[in-house]
Amino acid sequence: MFFDEFHMDSNNNFIEYTKAGESVHIANGSSKLFALIIAPIVLVIWRMGLFRGADAFALIAIAIIAPQFTLAENIVTPITTLSNAAVLFVVPLMINAVRNIVSIMKHENIFEGFEDPTYKKILASFLGYKAKNPKYGFSIEKNEHKVRKFVFSFHNADNAEFSEKPNTWITPGIPYLLLIIGGFLIQLVYGDIIVMSLKLVL
Repeated sequence: MFFDEFHMDSNNNFIEYTKAGESVHIANGSSKLFALIIAPIVLVIWRMGLFRGADAFALIAIAIIAPQFTLAENIVTPITTLSNAAVLFVVPLMINAVRNIVSIMKHENIFEGFEDPTYKKILASFLGYKAKNPKYGFSIEKNEHKVRKFVFSFHNADNAEFSEKPNTWITPGIPYLLLIIGGFLIQLVYGDIIVMSLKLVL
């Protein structure tokens, strides 16, 4: 369900949704409670190990302090910060791909010792890169009978250790908190990337 407008009134007491000339007002306090639906979502994601506890509590804090707050006139939802952060997660993938393309153009044999099929090499090129001296990344390769193979296993954000083995393919351990901050800033100046994109398409 989409609305033409989404904003707080001049007294900052209500949030107003408007569609086809009809308005629905929700008390500001109720909006904050409504925004807390994000709490169980992020706690489940945290327990799954997709991001750290600090990231989860940062999202909950935003939901309490600034629920659905935006300076734009576009739509926002209680999970806008989280969904925007998820969209921003694509950025590191593109950076990895460009980095690997540049390495190949420099005639570096980044797949030396690997016998994986092409589709795995392409996937690895988006998920990570070959690091000479890795510091803040998780290994995405293993050795089997002196043959290197890509392994795209799940790494728990709270428990997994960074790889320090030289010349290893790694996936960067990017703090999700940075993506959360970016998602919140986009919420402030633009709104919800996914909702607005769907609105343009539909």
